[in-house]
Amino acid sequence: MLANFLIGSLHVAVSLSFVWLCKHIVDIATHVTEGNLTLYVTLMLCAMACTIFFSAFESWLRGQNNVRANNSLRSHIFSAVMCSKWNGTDHFHSGDTMNRQQEDIRVIGQAISTDIPDFFLTLVQLGAASTFLFILDARLLWVILVLMPLAVLASKFFYKKMKELTQKVRQQESRVQGTMQENLQHRLLVMTLCHIDGTLDKLEGLQQELYGIFRSRLYYSVRARMLLQFGFSGGYCAAFLWGIWGIQAGTVTFGMMTAFLQLVAQVQRPIVSLTHYIPTFISLVTSCERLQELTSLPQEESKQEEPLEGPTGLRVNGLTFHYPDAEKHVVKDFSHNFMPGSTTAIIGETGAGKSTLVRLLLHLLEPQEVTVSLYNQACGEVPMTSSRRSNFMYVPQGNSLMSGTVRENLRMGNPQATEQEMQDALHRVCAGFVFERPEGLDLPCGEKGCGLSEGQAQRIAIARALLHTGNILILDEASSALDAQTEREILEMLVHIQDKTIIWITHHQAVAQYLENTIEIETL
Repeated sequence: MLANFLIGSLHVAVSLSFVWLCKHIVDIATHVTEGNLTLYVTLMLCAMACTIFFSAFESWLRGQNNVRANNSLRSHIFSAVMCSKWNGTDHFHSGDTMNRQQEDIRVIGQAISTDIPDFFLTLVQLGAASTFLFILDARLLWVILVLMPLAVLASKFFYKKMKELTQKVRQQESRVQGTMQENLQHRLLVMTLCHIDGTLDKLEGLQQELYGIFRSRLYYSVRARMLLQFGFSGGYCAAFLWGIWGIQAGTVTFGMMTAFLQLVAQVQRPIVSLTHYIPTFISLVTSCERLQELTSLPQEESKQEEPLEGPTGLRVNGLTFHYPDAEKHVVKDFSHNFMPGSTTAIIGETGAGKSTLVRLLLHLLEPQEVTVSLYNQACGEVPMTSSRRSNFMYVPQGNSLMSGTVRENLRMGNPQATEQEMQDALHRVCAGFVFERPEGLDLPCGEKGCGLSEGQAQRIAIARALLHTGNILILDEASSALDAQTEREILEMLVHIQDKTIIWITHHQAVAQYLENTIEIETL
């Protein structure tokens, strides 16, 4: 920003030098003053070349700063959202969050790289051009400085309403993006339910509301700009007529007339630009407030991982939990000691709270009291925290693959995994189908595993978990899409893994016969 301001200041200086040189060239040509015409023309051409160079350099610098600012902001905001505490529901719709991270970051990045430096450069240009015009003719300067502020004051009455409408535009844009994003994520469901027309109608309704709000804001913006344009035109006419009368009276030379017409633009343009910064800064403040809502989300206490060495157990004592906006408990007085190396099936009907229990064990949800702890021979017993989540190998419910390749998904579990380790993990979970394809580990996966069957995606997800370095394996309905034979083979493989504590969440009673312990959860 400082470099941008310094280069811009040099640009202003060269521009004013160009005006001064033009005045002298005209005065020399009309024999008002003496001088070397060739020298002044050469200097004018040099000033013109410098103006072009500084303008290009400013553009290059602004573009570079804009990308750096956007990248920095995007990383910071994305980190704040990803590391925020989760209380059972996201604070903002994902479409709204994405809209803030795209449009609002764009506005702030533009302000950092361009608008703020330009604001101060505009003040510099206004001061320098006004000083130059004051030296030539102070009375003309005062005429211009009276006309433009009057127009600015007249247009100011519209800006409060424009701020309110800008906020509404942003909110409505978030709703539009949220609707599009959600329906794209569930496109197959929408197609199956034959609800495409309904979805398009909803989108059309939201866009019509956005159009209405935008028209209202545009109405106020155009009226403000018209008032400013009247001031601009009035100032130019004043300078033109002032020069004509001066030439007629013999008090103004043709060179001064040329300078007047150039300087009046260099005085008025900054004044108009300063008024344009009002809606720009209104938009900037709005974007800052929207992003501050994301950065102010409660954060998890630590990002530093705390792995425990050796076989690890999990002790739960009187675990009770209800969601913040609900009075009914989802989990109540749950206690169990998952001993190191043990295998346990947690069985319950749909809605019994099995998935909530998993989130509590992983500290994705915080129980009302500290009732979950980890222990082993090396460190004794320690409370479960987000920093100790790395001790778990986790297979979530449903299709949890990310877009990319099988290799990229597996390395989410262990970025340092070798080719052989990834191949072994896939073979252990009956996922040899990957190597039947010519791409092998580079087999592409679409969003949410598109291109693979649900069963194939689940097997890759289990392999990903096995590559992780934790000692407690939690599987949440991990075999729901598998056939009985494949499920049995994977179960037999898992129970023979040495020194791993296995917790299998399921509603299949058949799973329990392969595991040492069974816990049945009843719906509260």
